[in-house]
Amino acid sequence: GVVAELIKSDKKYDVALETALAAAAQNVVTAGTEDARYLIEYLKANKFGRVTFLPISSVKPRVRNAEVTRALSERGALGMADELVTFDKQYYNVISNLLGNTLIVDTLENATKIANKYRFAFKMVTLEGDVFSTQGAMTGGSRRTDMPGLLSSDRRIEDNARELESRRQ
Repeated sequence: GVVAELIKSDKKYDVALETALAAAAQNVVTAGTEDARYLIEYLKANKFGRVTFLPISSVKPRVRNAEVTRALSERGALGMADELVTFDKQYYNVISNLLGNTLIVDTLENATKIANKYRFAFKMVTLEGDVFSTQGAMTGGSRRTDMPGLLSSDRRIEDNARELESRRQ
């Protein structure tokens, strides 16, 4: 399946995690490289476009940066992105690779202080989706709130199903 379907998170982290994953949320996880190769050949043969595949057997987990481990104790640091999601352990390498060195921080102000202290040694994302990259770039601004995110879609479906059942009763 796609990465976004393989992870669950607390609602308060959805925007940060969707931002941290970015386009990778739609990458397709396969068991191995042969599966990915077959699918790529199928896409080419049928001119169905391009997809990024993440074979479990070849994707390597990310080694935690020492600075990010120290930064976990800073004011506003909420946790490592890969530890704020739940997923089947068979996907550990993939989730670790995508989120393993990303710190989730509560506010832009606290993230700025952490970024300056650690000299942008690791990626950070705030709860509102502001991003601090390891290259020193900062990305932020307003977000569209009328579009559901990939991580919150399943939750919205479940909530709507419960609401519908409640109304039926």
